[in-house]
Amino acid sequence: METVVVTGATGFIGKEIVRQLLVQGHSVRALARNPTTSTHPNLTFFTCDVTRQETIKDEMIRGSTVIMHLVGIIAETKKQGFQQAHIDATVNMIEAGKRNSVLKFVHMSALGTRVNARSLYHKTKWAAEEAVRGSDLNWTILRPSIVFGPGDPFTSMFVKMMQFPLYQLQLGCIPLPGGGENLLQPIAVKDVASCFITAATNPLAVCKHYDLAGPEKLSLKETVKVIARAKKKSPLLIHAPLALVRLGATVFEWVLPKPPVTRDQLLMLEEDNISSDYTQAEKDLCPHTFLGFREGVTRFIH
Repeated sequence: METVVVTGATGFIGKEIVRQLLVQGHSVRALARNPTTSTHPNLTFFTCDVTRQETIKDEMIRGSTVIMHLVGIIAETKKQGFQQAHIDATVNMIEAGKRNSVLKFVHMSALGTRVNARSLYHKTKWAAEEAVRGSDLNWTILRPSIVFGPGDPFTSMFVKMMQFPLYQLQLGCIPLPGGGENLLQPIAVKDVASCFITAATNPLAVCKHYDLAGPEKLSLKETVKVIARAKKKSPLLIHAPLALVRLGATVFEWVLPKPPVTRDQLLMLEEDNISSDYTQAEKDLCPHTFLGFREGVTRFIH
């Protein structure tokens, strides 16, 4: 069995990866700013801010065979930007891995990451990927689409919107930027975790990147309808012009520490978030067929 270092272990995806690693008998060293307590004999938490190199101690890494680097943010805050969360953190973990002779570096990027991307989110994700590709480590880069599962941020956001009093009377509405016509390809968190764990040891995955996306391509409007049906709700979905939403996002960024939407996120909403090569990950990294969004959502939303 392997000894695996997991950064971002307390996040939504990180928790599922840690759970599956432990089920399979691996030893896990979880690095987190605010670690939780654990009674599992094979799970050790370390207090660590991977954006600050001085907090990454060699004893946290030494003797491990794999680093799974999951740290990232979806929007910048006044306390932390994409440079620190995506680029600096990745470089710091690469250097820690090299110092301690780690055999494999499995890196979480994001679907849509590419050279000359429009959004700063994708630009910094690309720079982090370049750091991984330029390292002397054996690596695999995984690019998940929207990830769904119990408690996921994406589905939970719309579920909460449907729980206000007006929605109980079926009188509520949900504004969708640009009408929600952009395409998504959600993937189940259990499938994402399975791919990360397989990538750590599968020789087919060495020095490769994979898109992680589910079998269904749905518009944002369609995904909200799927969630609403699972909740037995019928909210009115209204078209919110991007120009108006962008104006609101500008104001939010000025006055709120954590704005509900940012201009950078709107840039990503203006393009589809789908993959033309998602089946390769399923073939190399997952022992079963990826779960579809429609079926998956009905399993955990009531």
